[in-house]
Amino acid sequence: MMPPEQVDSWLLPPEDLSLRGGLKGRLAGEFCLLESQVDALTRCLDKQASPAIRPLCLKMLAEMKQSLAVLERLADNAADLARGTALGSRPVTEPVPQCDLAEYLEAFSACANEELAVYRRPLRVELGRMPAMLWVRMDEIFLDGILGNLISNAVACGGAHVRLFCTPERKLIYEDDSRGLDAAGLALLRDGVLDQRLLDTGATGLLIVRAYAAALGWTLACPAQPQGGGVRLEFSLPPCEPDPGCILLEDDTLSRHLRRAAKNAGEGRATVFGYRVDDPERFGVVEFDENYNAVSIEEKPEHPKSSYAVTGLYFYPGDVCERAAAVRPSARGEYEITTLNQMYLE
Repeated sequence: MMPPEQVDSWLLPPEDLSLRGGLKGRLAGEFCLLESQVDALTRCLDKQASPAIRPLCLKMLAEMKQSLAVLERLADNAADLARGTALGSRPVTEPVPQCDLAEYLEAFSACANEELAVYRRPLRVELGRMPAMLWVRMDEIFLDGILGNLISNAVACGGAHVRLFCTPERKLIYEDDSRGLDAAGLALLRDGVLDQRLLDTGATGLLIVRAYAAALGWTLACPAQPQGGGVRLEFSLPPCEPDPGCILLEDDTLSRHLRRAAKNAGEGRATVFGYRVDDPERFGVVEFDENYNAVSIEEKPEHPKSSYAVTGLYFYPGDVCERAAAVRPSARGEYEITTLNQMYLE
């Protein structure tokens, strides 16, 4: 397993510190200050130090900055461990957003490879076969923690490649070519059996993997491990149906009108949509001139000036909130969208 100085969390989004116990948040300012001081000292020495001592000084400062990066990731890991310990094996109960796992994994792999390159780690994250869409309910902080700590373990154990892919049976598969997990690590992931030696060496990443998978309601399995080394883990994902939606064909008339309305809004013009009805007096009604240009909109008129009712679909420029704040109750004592639309006509 990983020695303490190599425990990384690889949790990338610093803006979500509250979900990780706040520990990283309390330390972030200090890390930022130290890194800035090291950068400033590096620039100063590079310009003013004598040629005899400059290489040694710059080397020492580079090592200091690398140590700061390790300490910062250790702080991440400690925050993750605190969060994972608090969760235990209880799934999260608050509403969890759904997203396309294939899209998330593509973004995660790109971000992880970028950070691996920055820290000169000889490992690449690759994506295998993926469905066109795979909807799951998940908290990205949890999945960042799962994959980040597995990647960190692969780095520490000599891995060069990590492969992620999904199966039609709604399984997320993680594979790497590292030296693999020992019996204690597999026992922790498979059965939750904690060997004190794992904690004594600072290897807390697997605790986070198991706790976060349980919190998401994902079933973690450790099938027969690859011969000669490597790690293979399977995460079974619960069913998830995407929210209802609509599809607009690119060659559809409505799609063309919507694109034009969006373009108008970007150019400072509002667009409303009308529909011919048999009882226009029940709606906001558009009045047209002889060239079919809209000249007025009247709300529920006794004597409609056309048969075209305004639908509930509107496109407005960026000043709509400012204009809406100026809307006052109509003669009927109501705040009406027709008043706002009339402002744009005028």
